[in-house]
Amino acid sequence: MSACAIALALLLDASASIPMQQWRILVEGHAAAFESAEVRRAVRVAGPVAVRAWHYSDVTRPLTPWRVLATDADAYAYAREIRAAERTLSANTATGNAMLTALADFAASPCPDADRIIDVATDGHENAGTPAAKARDAAITAEVRVNVLAIETAEGDPEPFARENIVTPDGFVLRVTNWQDVPRAIVRKISLELAGATNGR
Repeated sequence: MSACAIALALLLDASASIPMQQWRILVEGHAAAFESAEVRRAVRVAGPVAVRAWHYSDVTRPLTPWRVLATDADAYAYAREIRAAERTLSANTATGNAMLTALADFAASPCPDADRIIDVATDGHENAGTPAAKARDAAITAEVRVNVLAIETAEGDPEPFARENIVTPDGFVLRVTNWQDVPRAIVRKISLELAGATNGR
């Protein structure tokens, strides 16, 4: 087991509302974030960070296993791993199920004593599975923070739903109004999550 500041579970919405072009933006945005100077600096300052990525629709499947990042080389390697991950889902949106999967999986984290964060990136409301609000309440009970990147599309703005049903009281919602702004928002959200560990010291 390792000593880490944070165990971060990334949940990427892979439902049918996210076509492949937007999916590549989401994946590339996360990969590029770990390559960015801001996130690499945050990793070094916060101390080792455990991270795992999932994608979800009706079911939740891993994109990467748990990795511990402590150096620039670790961050670059993780970026390559996310970039190479294969999407195998495209159906309904079961955000609550994905959150519960991530919650249970923290037990397998290499850093069980770290602050735990679930980071949801989604463009819509749930339409399948356990209600997100129920999963959010389970996260509160487990003292796990939940943050959300809410991506507005022509079909609607997911921010109100995210604030009401997904994010925990100690979490945050970042809203973007177009896909072009998603990569920069991902850098910001991960930097904020890691900065929280630093500020809590």
